[in-house]
Amino acid sequence: CREIEPYAVHFTLGNWYLIGLCRLRKENRTFSIDNIRQIEITNNDFVKPKDFSVAKYMGNAWGIVKGKTQAVKIKFAPTIAQWVMSKKWSKDQKAVLQKDGSVLMNFTVDGLDEISRWVLSFGEKATVISPKELKQIVVSKAKAIMGNNTL
Repeated sequence: CREIEPYAVHFTLGNWYLIGLCRLRKENRTFSIDNIRQIEITNNDFVKPKDFSVAKYMGNAWGIVKGKTQAVKIKFAPTIAQWVMSKKWSKDQKAVLQKDGSVLMNFTVDGLDEISRWVLSFGEKATVISPKELKQIVVSKAKAIMGNNTL
């Protein structure tokens, strides 16, 4: 059971999240609304901090998991380049169309776990250029997928 001072509701990666101060942990936390089983409204007062901003709180998280800030560069195949460029994936994305029709996209992300799953969703149409750690994560997950799906 948690007592939360709710500050905002945030939608990302297909899910709704409640962001607020968790009185148990004494820090701002993100809670999946799908996992909330019961709500009890109390008469406890609280004041949302004037400087609270969902954008500032989320930073450059690809979804909701935050981590170390890193620059990411991914190359997308010509067959999906225009589609990838037409989407807003990140607030600081930069896309450069290459002579071969592929596109190089740059982002700043806080944490690599969620973006690694996103990269894998493109299969062979996406290649991680940097950072090396993201490339290693993607390769490791791809090998695990192959190991789980052998004939």
